[in-house]
Parts: sequence; C-alpha cells; structure tokens
Amino acid sequence: MNAIKEKSMESARSSHKAATRSKIAWGSGAVADALMNNTVGVLFLAIYSLGYGLSASLLGLIMFVPRIWDMFTDPMMGNISDNTRTRWGRRRPYLPIGGALAGLFFFLMWAPSTDWGESTKLVFFLVMLLLFYTAYTIFAIPWNGLGLELSDDYADRSSVQGYRIFIAMMATFLYPYAYKFCFDFTPAIGDSIAKIEEILVRGAEGSVWDSVDFFGNWVYHKILILFQPLVESFFSLYFSVFPERASLEKVELNGVVCVGAFFGVLMFVFATIPALFTKERKDRLVRQERTGFVDAMKVVTRDKNLLSVGAAIFGIFLGFISTQALQLYINIYYVFGELPIAEAKALSGAMGGKVGIVYALVGLGSVPLIGYATRRFGKRSVMVGGLGLVACGCVLSFFLFSPGAPQMQLLLPVFFAAGLNCVWINSNSLVADICDLDELKNGKRREGIFGATLAWISKLGLAVALLLSGLIVDLTGVNPELDQLQSADTVFRMRLAYALIPTVCLFVSIYLASRCSLTEAMARETRAKLDSSAV
Repeated sequence: MNAIKEKSMESARSSHKAATRSKIAWGSGAVADALMNNTVGVLFLAIYSLGYGLSASLLGLIMFVPRIWDMFTDPMMGNISDNTRTRWGRRRPYLPIGGALAGLFFFLMWAPSTDWGESTKLVFFLVMLLLFYTAYTIFAIPWNGLGLELSDDYADRSSVQGYRIFIAMMATFLYPYAYKFCFDFTPAIGDSIAKIEEILVRGAEGSVWDSVDFFGNWVYHKILILFQPLVESFFSLYFSVFPERASLEKVELNGVVCVGAFFGVLMFVFATIPALFTKERKDRLVRQERTGFVDAMKVVTRDKNLLSVGAAIFGIFLGFISTQALQLYINIYYVFGELPIAEAKALSGAMGGKVGIVYALVGLGSVPLIGYATRRFGKRSVMVGGLGLVACGCVLSFFLFSPGAPQMQLLLPVFFAAGLNCVWINSNSLVADICDLDELKNGKRREGIFGATLAWISKLGLAVALLLSGLIVDLTGVNPELDQLQSADTVFRMRLAYALIPTVCLFVSIYLASRCSLTEAMARETRAKLDSSAV
C-alpha cells in the first residue's frame, strides 16, 4: 500500500502542470462566462416585469424554456468539441464565434418595440433567450473543456479553477450594477455623474459602512466618467434610428439598451482572449476514435461521482438562486420602503452594486485561502464547508435587511462569496479527476461532454431557479402597481422566503456532496496509473 502511495505521489509530482500564463489566459474567459451566466438573471424581472409590466410568473416560465433546449445542445456541443480536429485545436475555434453571437443577442434582447403588446413582447424575449443561450453554449462548453485539460496534477487543477474564480470576480464589479447602469447609462449620464460627485465631496463619515459606501461610489463614479463619451454617442445614434423611444417615461427602458451593448462587447472581448492566448496541449490533440453522442451520454449519466457533484450544485440553484430576485424587492419595498418609488428603485440598484463590490473583494481574498484549505482537507470537505457557510448567511439574512441600517446587508456577500467559491473551485476541479477515471476505464479523454453535463445541470438549476423566482415573487403577494403600498404580510413573506427556502435546499446539497466517493488518494492513484501507461 505504501509503495502504491509513493508511486502515486511521485507520478503526481511529475504530472503536467499548467503554466501561470496559460491559467491567466484561459481564466480571462471567466469574465465572459460570468456576464453571460448572470446578467440576464439580474435584469429580466427588473426590465420586463417592473419596467414593461409583464407577469413575473410568465417571465420565470420563459426563462425555464432555454434550459430544456440546453438539455440537448450542451452535451451535443461537448461531444462535437471532443471530436473536433483542426489545426487550431478542438476547443479554441468555437470561443470567439460563441462570444460574438452571445454579445449580439444580449444587446437585441432588451429592445422590444414600443408598439408591441404583452404577448408579442413575451414571444420576442423567448426567441432572444433561445438564440443567446445557444451562443453561450457554443462558447462555454469548449472553453470549460479547455480548462479541464490544462493540468494533470491533482492540486494544480484546483489552482487552475482558482484562477478562473479569481478573474471571474472582476465581472462581479460589473453585472450587479447592471440595473443601476440602466438609470445612469442614459442621455442624462452627466447629471448622474454630478450627483455622485456631490456625495464624494462630502466624503465618508468615519464608520466602516460609510467607508464601503464611499468606495462603492468612487468606483461607480470612475466607471461613469470612463464611459460617458461612448454613452452619449450611443444615444445620439440610437435616437436618430428609433426616435419614438426618446419619449419613454421610464428611463431604465432606454438605459438597458445601452447596457446591453456595453455588456455584449465585453462578452465578445473576453471570450476571444483564451482563444488567442491559450495553447491546447499536443498530447490532447492525438487522434482518438470518435465517440457517438448516445454512447458518450451513456457513460456520463452512469457516473455516480459526477451526478453527486451535479446534484449538489443543482440544490444550490434550486434554493439559493431562486430567491435572489427577492433581494431587489425587499430593498425597494422594505429597506427603502419609506421613500418615493423612483428613489427606492435607484437606491436598491445602487445597493446591488455595493453588494457586488463586497462580493468581489471577499471572493478575491478567499481564493488563496480556499486553495490552502483544499490542499489541507480535500476537495469534497471544502465543498461541504462552503455550502454550510452559505446556509449560515441565508439564516442571518432575515435580520440583516433593515430599514434603519441598509448597509447591514453588506455582510451577506461575506458568507456567500467565500462559501460559493469553495463549491465552484472544487466542483470543476473534481470533474477533471473524474475524467481521469473515465480515461483509465474507457481509454478516452472526454472533458468536453463531462464538463458539458455539469454545465447543463448548473444551467438547468439556474432555469428552475428563475422559473421559481417569478413564482416565489408572485406567491409572496407583491403587486408592482401598488408601489410602496405593499402590505406588512407581503414584506414578511418576502423576507422569510429569502431566508428559509435556500437554507433547506443547501442542507440537502451538503448531503449530496458528501456522497461523492472520489478521494484525493483515489485521484492520485488513478493519475499514477495513467502516467505509467503513457511511458
């Protein structure tokens, strides 16, 4: 037994490790991935329900439909990528194509005609979602497969995913502000800059919360200054083509079109970087026998370790993500409930941005700590601990949303960022180890379809969460037409749902994650056998 362990450790030390520049280049794609994966969820209820007055339940149902489509397109794209043979590799050619299409459809998604009725707007939104998420699949599945095959080393695989999460945190300085941008990325952007400058002149009052507020305003001010010329030029052109939209009463309905263009460009740029600067490994380009889609799916769906990890992630989306839309409603109707509706919406959007900044800062700081914890305790244990940390934050949320101290909610991303990073880093790293087990058993490298299956489970979880998010909002009794006249029972139900639903689901995820049987010793032994057979 000791001989096997020593051989495993020796082989692990000699296994291929990814160069730092490769980790950074590949990890840059995480910005595009985060924007594509999160920004629609931030905006769809705020724009189409609060803005255009459409049913939150119907919108949630529409958000679910593309996930059924993904059930076919994600594994198919994974299998296509695994079987692709080009001079540029089997992953890289798809990245800029997917990024360009996703950016285009994201821009178009937020510009329905003002002449359309409710049904036509709903159909338009559905069509745009299907096109957008198909493009997202074309980018994300090969990109994820490229990351899974960068390294053979057990610990280094977590390092690769750590770079991914660290760089993805850059996007959390942006997409939580998406709704706030809709009020400021308008023809009146100069007025928004002037208002923030007045706040900055006063400076921070001295408390920790005021310092966080001041830093958030400073960051946001720099963003607006940077993009002011582009925003003004955009609307000059936009209103010359669509003059009827200049008369819209709700400024966010024009602002979101500019935000769509801004985020669409970012999606393309960061999807292209890994295609240009990450080299695919030559030993992964060796021709292997092509695998039929059905045969590949049989292997994947019978892998108990992959299904355990996927089910745990599904639980996170089912409980935690499904209630995140309530944060906006709780802020508008409870935390800032005494203010006029327009001011409450703007402050709630700004608070979402501040939460995003804290989330990003904690996320960035937690990556090296999670790396240490993973080396010390193992991937599965750190995943379970992270899930517990998120559950603690959900319980505390009932008390941290406070009209008297709005900044108290900035404690929540401390729990959420650190806890979720534990899951995201180690779940993807485990998939690479699972691919080793598959290669040892079946003699093929299939990072594409294994990664695609986990991605599909995640996106299915997100779709179910978004479907439930609209339903949960409606079940709490929220009526947007009442503005700040929501009943006390409605507000209480929102707060209770935000705390209770995710807590229950997260404890189920803890159980499911603990069912994964792939240990570090097993992974290292598998890698040692593969390395010795390659000699």
